[in-house]
Amino acid sequence: MDEPLTEAVGDTQMALQAYAWSEEPEEPPTRKRRGQVIIAAILAFVALAVAWVWAWAVIALVPGGHHPQAAVPSTAPSSTPIITAPTKPPSHDDSFIAALINHGAQIQQTDIALHNAHGVCDLLGQGVTSPDITDRVREAVDGYTETRAAIFVALSIDYYCPQYGT
Repeated sequence: MDEPLTEAVGDTQMALQAYAWSEEPEEPPTRKRRGQVIIAAILAFVALAVAWVWAWAVIALVPGGHHPQAAVPSTAPSSTPIITAPTKPPSHDDSFIAALINHGAQIQQTDIALHNAHGVCDLLGQGVTSPDITDRVREAVDGYTETRAAIFVALSIDYYCPQYGT
């Protein structure tokens, strides 16, 4: 009669030991935690580096981003003559745009005109003839006559690829 009771008590003790073991707090996984902390630190460093580069780019690339504001001249009369700084000579692109305007072109977006001028040179380099390019320009630009398109092609050659000029 004692045997079944002893077996039941023994089974209960083993079950209690299993529960008691599972209730103990686990040791913190220090290696795992340390790895997570290192990864978090690396990510934070990368985020700070990206933010610094972005801030530098904004300051450097935005016109007037890091330059101090120029003083506004006073409207009061002064006995000191106004001395102006020498102006920067016009760039090659500025000269090209000015030549187009002097020949009657109305340029609304200079970057597109410059891109197309370089495109003329690219087409010539591929073996396309000047008359074919003139036709393409005339068809692509509203209001361009054949004469105006020919002027655009000729000026493009003169300014950007004189090796194709005649």
